Amino acid sequence: MSKLRPRLPFLILGVIVVIAFSLNPMVRARSMEEEVVLWFFWGDGCEMCEQAMVWISELEETYPDLEIRSREVWFDKEAQDLYLKMLEEREEKASWVPGFILGGEVWHGFNENLTREIELLLEKRVLEQRRDDSFIGKDEKISSLIDTNFLSRQPLFAATLLLGAVDGFNPCSLWVLAVLLAMILNTRSRVRIATVGGIFLLVTALVYGLFIAGVFAAMAVISHLENLRWLIGLLALGLAVLNLSDYMREGSQPVLGIPSRWKPAIVNSSRRLGKERPLVFTLFLTVIFAAGVALIELPCTAGFPVVWAGLLREGGIEGLYFFGLLGVYLAAYLFVEVLVIGVVIITMEYLRIQEIYGRRFRLVGGMLMGALGVMLLINPRAIESLAGLLLVFAVAGGASMGIMAIDNWRKKG
Repeated sequence: MSKLRPRLPFLILGVIVVIAFSLNPMVRARSMEEEVVLWFFWGDGCEMCEQAMVWISELEETYPDLEIRSREVWFDKEAQDLYLKMLEEREEKASWVPGFILGGEVWHGFNENLTREIELLLEKRVLEQRRDDSFIGKDEKISSLIDTNFLSRQPLFAATLLLGAVDGFNPCSLWVLAVLLAMILNTRSRVRIATVGGIFLLVTALVYGLFIAGVFAAMAVISHLENLRWLIGLLALGLAVLNLSDYMREGSQPVLGIPSRWKPAIVNSSRRLGKERPLVFTLFLTVIFAAGVALIELPCTAGFPVVWAGLLREGGIEGLYFFGLLGVYLAAYLFVEVLVIGVVIITMEYLRIQEIYGRRFRLVGGMLMGALGVMLLINPRAIESLAGLLLVFAVAGGASMGIMAIDNWRKKG
């Protein structure tokens, strides 16, 4: 058992890979069925495409709630790449235009049989939607307020909340915050603790947000690469290996951690902030301290936001929507630290962040990174749905708890 334990996280991660590959056809089929967008790919100058456009216009009148995405693929390289990628995901060979994609179904050309087949499938979807609506309730006002499908249409929003919350348990940032609060406690002033702690979180969040925005902007430069998701997936797997290695090397300096040479300087700077001096001057020093610490922490905290930014790029997110999601990510990230400050203000007692919690975070983070990386490599569509995303978190969380349970049993034995 002692020989097996150091390899246990990697063995379980390997099992996750095997299970993911075995479930890939089922998850892929499910994600295809949940797709409700009709894609219409056409070429400028194609006579058959012009005939199809007339039918598409009629279809929009018949099904006003149907989302139709039209793309020209002869002269638009990005649209052409998207068309080929969607065909490849559905195991279809490149063919002529016009092309239609609805969920997992693909049609090429344009004739009466093709339109009848698409319309029958659309009618089936409409009947299913009406059945779901009647199940929710007959009152249209209530059903419009209680939208049970909202999260299923917003997987990136759910991913932002989940990843931001997990990232908030980062041992590096929690350790620095705990040291800072321990020094400020000497003042015995709740107002000073709340003010200094709030400024510290605000500045670190600002630096962190600028870093994430920079990563997102840098990915825009390489977003045209066909294998961007492979790059993100491999990066996630690499970070998973580093986190799991840190977990296994109990008592050693983590690779993804604050270097030991910086810790005395952080403690000494925190001690200066705890001295009795004018609050304005203390806040000024807090801003400088927080900005410096945020930069030192980046190697420890950068993993999740880099992968998250990659997921958003893969999902086509940009502009104001990105900044909105960035705000959600930072709010979820800060939730744990705000909670820590709140506990200290209420209890006025030192909150110790034990090393074991840092190791456990690295285990959970490594498993989650590994699960995300595997799905990005073998079936990125699976995490485009809320169900697929929750499955990834559940598998990673279950594997982590299993390893912790085995570790505890081994130590008691």
